[in-house]
Amino acid sequence: MNASNGEATALLAQRARQTLPPTEADRYTRQFAAPTSIPTAAASRARPNETEPSEAVRVRTLAAILADPSVVNLPEPVAPRLAWRGRVTLLAAREKVGKSTIAQAAAAAKSSGAPFLGEPTTAGDVLLLSLEEHVGDTSRRLVEFDATAERVHIVEWLGHNPLAGLEEAIVKCEPELVVVDTLPRFVQNLVHDPGNASQWTPIMSHLTRMARDHDLALLLLHHARKSDNGYRDSSAVGAGVDVILEMEAVSDDPAARRFKVKGRWRLENFSARLVGNCYEPHTVGELSLDARVLCCIQGSPRCSQNVVRQHVGGSYGLVDAALKRLLGRGAISDVGHQNGHLYVASQPGGSATAAEPLAEPPSAKLSPYRLTAAEPPPNLTPRGSAETQNP
Repeated sequence: MNASNGEATALLAQRARQTLPPTEADRYTRQFAAPTSIPTAAASRARPNETEPSEAVRVRTLAAILADPSVVNLPEPVAPRLAWRGRVTLLAAREKVGKSTIAQAAAAAKSSGAPFLGEPTTAGDVLLLSLEEHVGDTSRRLVEFDATAERVHIVEWLGHNPLAGLEEAIVKCEPELVVVDTLPRFVQNLVHDPGNASQWTPIMSHLTRMARDHDLALLLLHHARKSDNGYRDSSAVGAGVDVILEMEAVSDDPAARRFKVKGRWRLENFSARLVGNCYEPHTVGELSLDARVLCCIQGSPRCSQNVVRQHVGGSYGLVDAALKRLLGRGAISDVGHQNGHLYVASQPGGSATAAEPLAEPPSAKLSPYRLTAAEPPPNLTPRGSAETQNP
């Protein structure tokens, strides 16, 4: 009797499990973990009588696609040079090189409609997944980049199913730009073997579908290898995106970053430089640090040490060392007295230029210094030439 009751109880429990709706964990297991969830061609041939409709099938003729002429246009930049509407970008860099910084600068520019990398943007909402750094650090940096606070939505936690959580946040916030910082932290509960393409492929496909379906730009931040600066983990990560950006530091210019670009359409490599609180396009390799310091002084005679530091950017110590080298070579002179340093450029003969003091500090007036290698300043040799500079 007791055995019969036990069997009946087990049968009822089994039937209850069959009728209960699947949990989120069950859905994830079927969609991403179970290898049998994707039917093979052989399995389809073995079940010819099964005719379940598939919602995934989407077929159109080229003529039907071309009925919308805009479909063949190049993608619209949402964050110039970094992210495009309906597309997915992978930005890879070594740790602490600045991938979060430039992504947040792009997000701030998008939120306020400010120019980014010398190109215009239109104001729109941004969804920022800040999954690694403290929210205070993220917020402080966004404020420094003049973000419009009401348009920036920061996600600190997505729940146990990050794909479902991200989809929910996108539906709620309707962003034009989504930044995932970083991809490894986003998939930490989904990918158990980072080198396994079969674990990455469905996740990358899901992220791509989000970008397409919601017509948004998706920027994924990822770590780079030490050996060659390429993105880490499986090649399925790079295969699943539209654009790959590999960012690296410039050895003698702490404020500059070089980007190697690969994409589904023609894109050029570029370099960017942090000037004040914004990134500007920059041609790396034309002028040395000494030349940029001299160019700043030539553009703003009698400028102070702080003005030079702010507008050349990077380490104050390196800028100060460049000032000392220029003074030692006679390329500039310090005409300041008790009030501090005031630098002027020297004439070819070695005398300081006679310039009147500026009525106001030039900090808001200086522009990026765009001398080219064809126009080297006096007493300096452009970086990369056959000659070398001696301090």
